[in-house]
Order: sequence, then C-alpha cells, then structure tokens
Amino acid sequence: MIDINKEDFLFVPLGGSGEIGMNCNLYHYDNSWVMIDLGVMFGNSNLSSNELIMPNLSFLEEKNIKLDGLILTHAHEDHIGAVPYLYEKFKQLTIYTTSFTASVLKRKFNSNGINDFDLKLLEYNKEIQIGNFNIEILALTHSIPEPNAIILRTKKINLFHTGDWKIDP
Repeated sequence: MIDINKEDFLFVPLGGSGEIGMNCNLYHYDNSWVMIDLGVMFGNSNLSSNELIMPNLSFLEEKNIKLDGLILTHAHEDHIGAVPYLYEKFKQLTIYTTSFTASVLKRKFNSNGINDFDLKLLEYNKEIQIGNFNIEILALTHSIPEPNAIILRTKKINLFHTGDWKIDP
C-alpha cells in the first residue's frame, strides 16, 4: 500500500479508467478527499454473471478515508448507478450535483428505501469549497440533460475532470 503525504495531490481511479462503465475517481489534496462519480457496469458473459458490477471501495476502508464529498457529473447509470447501493458505506456523505441528476438520484434512493441523504445542488460557473478543493462545474454536451465537467483547484494544482461528452454544433 502507498503512504499518503498530506501535501500530495493524488488521483486514484477505482473504476471507469480504461473501460466503459463503473466510473469512480478519487482525488486527494491536503488531507481532503473528493470522489467524482459512483457508477455501475452492466455484466455480460465475458465479465461476470452478475447483473451490475460496482467499483471496489476497499481502498477507502483500508486507508480509513472519510470523503469530503461525492460529485456526480451526470445521471447516466455508469456515473450514478452504484450510489444507492454503496451510500450506506459512507457516514454523512454530502452529494453534489445538478438538479436533473439530483431528481434521478432521489428516485433511485426512494426505490431503495433510503430517505436520509444529503444532496446539494451545483450551479454552472459558480465556485464552491468542498474540503480543501475549490470546485467549479462547466456545462458539456452529451445525450442527457445537464452533463458537466469539473475544475478542481488547489494551492498546488488545478485539474480539469470531464464526465462524458460529445461534440455538438
């Protein structure tokens, strides 16, 4: 296992990097952790007989990591599908997203019997602080309403994280 220095800016892909589906990425800076997306991958005969495949969150448990927030880029299942199933693993996790994604997620929570959740709406081109990250979302084009990219700003580095996107005139 890696030792985590407080000053390190880390990117820890837990799913979705180099594959389609199961998007889940962690970012660390100055003892602050932010997760972007928590999706599923749909199983097939080549991968698994399971219907849904979810990110492995054992890294969080092994390192005793408390997330400062979960940011969702858009409402497709490969970005939000695991949230209602894995939400109970987190204690007092705040979820940040746009209004459309929030409405889809609320229905998913309700259908899974989860009524106690902390959901905050993000606005485009408006900065907020999540832990030691300054966060701003920017509008993208995709096949679902309100997709976004995220700018993560720290004293050390700025990073541009895109959800899915497409080129549209």
